[in-house]
Amino acid sequence: MSSTFISRDDAERDLLAAAAFIGERIHTADGQAESMSAVVPLYLSRGEVDLAAELANTVDDPFTRDKLIASVAQKCVETDDNEYALQLVDAIEDDGMRLLALERFGMAKAASGDLELARDIASQMTQPDFVDAAIASAEAENGSVEDAKTAVGAVEFSSARIQAYQQIAAKWIEQKRADDAVSLLEASVDAADEVEHPEEQVRGVCETGNLFIAAERRDLAVKTFQKAHDFAAKIESSHKDFYLGSSALGLLQSGSNDLAEKALGEITDKTQFAGTLLAFARHLSNTGHADDALNDLEEAFEILEGQQEKETRDSRARNSIWTAIAVQFAGFGYADRGIETAKRNIDEREAAKGISEIAQILATTGNVEKARETALLQEEAYDQAETLISIVDTLALKGETSKVPEVLDEAETITDTVPQISAKADLLIEVAKRHNDLGETAIATTTAEKAITAIVEIRDESRRVTSLANLSSAVTDLSTLSESARNGLIHLIAAAEV
Repeated sequence: MSSTFISRDDAERDLLAAAAFIGERIHTADGQAESMSAVVPLYLSRGEVDLAAELANTVDDPFTRDKLIASVAQKCVETDDNEYALQLVDAIEDDGMRLLALERFGMAKAASGDLELARDIASQMTQPDFVDAAIASAEAENGSVEDAKTAVGAVEFSSARIQAYQQIAAKWIEQKRADDAVSLLEASVDAADEVEHPEEQVRGVCETGNLFIAAERRDLAVKTFQKAHDFAAKIESSHKDFYLGSSALGLLQSGSNDLAEKALGEITDKTQFAGTLLAFARHLSNTGHADDALNDLEEAFEILEGQQEKETRDSRARNSIWTAIAVQFAGFGYADRGIETAKRNIDEREAAKGISEIAQILATTGNVEKARETALLQEEAYDQAETLISIVDTLALKGETSKVPEVLDEAETITDTVPQISAKADLLIEVAKRHNDLGETAIATTTAEKAITAIVEIRDESRRVTSLANLSSAVTDLSTLSESARNGLIHLIAAAEV
């Protein structure tokens, strides 16, 4: 067993410490890894970096350990604790993950203006291209076009060079230097010819095309997305139709409807065809063409509805796009049509997801009662309660909190009927957190006590830890809990020591 860092005294005072205490003492590698994956990020959010690092280092599973240490290093980078960040990166055992962490470190330092440290990090890497690109971007941000081209041109890896051109161009567009930005974007398009993989070429060129649109050069955007289309046509993998769709959407957004329709017609997979039509519909709606948008959305649904099983390459993608179409009907103001469409999805989970998102749209538009009714259309009590909680979040974002307590009470009442104990605990935790966010600490504590009662009944140790850690954001001081709830926690803590 690895060393432990949480004392029993701390565990009996603080809910997150209780979760960490139990998690440290789990005997299975998978269970311990799952537990620390829940606990470490929360300690980081509290700013307890040293403890988070120590807990991460106790994990026996090497992949999870390295992943958690990388997250701690990232937190150190954000707070400019650079020396400690480097120590943590060096402690990552997997070569690939360590190099990725080092790359992110170097790029972050370049973006923040610490070019000396960024260069030092780049010197430690065998492939420093993206760090070099970030440095070049930072150096050239306030310079001339020629300065930028000289700095970025020194980056050897073409994809990194493209990214640097795009970063500088994006900043210049914000600074109203559109003409200068266009010069760099043209260089970015030329650099795409050097990229070896067609899929990577399409991604880079499409991003450049979007920046041409932002620079109000739709003529150049059309040419760029046509180039993306030509690259996509050469792709031999199953992703070809997706990238054809990306180029088609770009052509539409650039104002070339004819070329967009032509590219759309080259897509052979019905799922991707429908997904692209959905994207077309969103763009048309945003540009004031409501009738055309609705027609494209209707056509997208007809294609999916008529798609035969033998024509379906990826049923999960098909069902996901079906959900997105249903939700978009609601977004266009046709909530009943959206609900009807969502309910016809053959994937029950996707159907529930669609109805939940439609309920949130209704709440956003101010129709709270209709949103609640929609939430209750779902078959499972868990889905009903979860959707009601999402409605609460939507109302809170709008600042409309008058009906929030009522909706939360309804969610909690439904939660009491959920048979799965871990699912019930999850819902009660979320309700408690919302009450706490509203400043209703007494109600939050009462709901948290119900959650603890459910958590005590969960048999899986790591699942208990995850739930306790999640609840810690609603209740930290265990002295506020009832004697029964505290005794339940003390029982779990004592059992972990056996």
